[in-house]
Amino acid sequence: MKKYIIGGTVIVLAAVVSLILAQQPAQAAGANTKKKEKKEMVYNVTTTEVAPNTIHHFVQSTATLRPDKQVDIFSKVSGLISQLNVEEGQRVEKGQVLAVLDGDDERLELEQAEVNLKKAKLEHERMTKTFRVDLVSAEEFDQKKFELEKAQADYNLAAYRSSLVEIVAPFSGTIVSRLVEQGQTIQPSDKLFALASLGLLEADVFLPEPKSEGLQVGQKA
Repeated sequence: MKKYIIGGTVIVLAAVVSLILAQQPAQAAGANTKKKEKKEMVYNVTTTEVAPNTIHHFVQSTATLRPDKQVDIFSKVSGLISQLNVEEGQRVEKGQVLAVLDGDDERLELEQAEVNLKKAKLEHERMTKTFRVDLVSAEEFDQKKFELEKAQADYNLAAYRSSLVEIVAPFSGTIVSRLVEQGQTIQPSDKLFALASLGLLEADVFLPEPKSEGLQVGQKA
């Protein structure tokens, strides 16, 4: 009985050894195939020439842009706006008429001052002729001369006030706001327009101290 058991054991061991030996060539073949696949892999490599260059460092911040020049425009006299020539966003030139007031009172004053000036000139001319032939005194001549000078000053003032009915641009720029309408009655304290020169804009930029290192005066933003 023991002989049969030993013989069976030997047969089983022989079968296991045969199976292991049969698998080893297959594993070896698989390993060789993988090695061949690894050897056949090709990598694309791109090269470039090394050269010196500038490294830029950027710092981001926020700021409010403002024009180089901006003014609020008022009228120096009160009156009714009879003509309105500009709109918001419109480009205007220095001296361009933005609006015109009715100016009836100013025109009447100018006409009256012109009449008074002409009268004073005629009287002064007659007085000058009579003074030269000693027909009037020096006091009378001086009085007419004073009246002429006063008439001239009154006329200049009336002409100046009459010119104020035209509201003009003090410099070339853009109308950024218009606060009146045609037919509106205004006072000298009423703001009419805001005019700005938008050719050059300025900004105040505030940076944390660590980010301000390396900045120089005149450096371009």
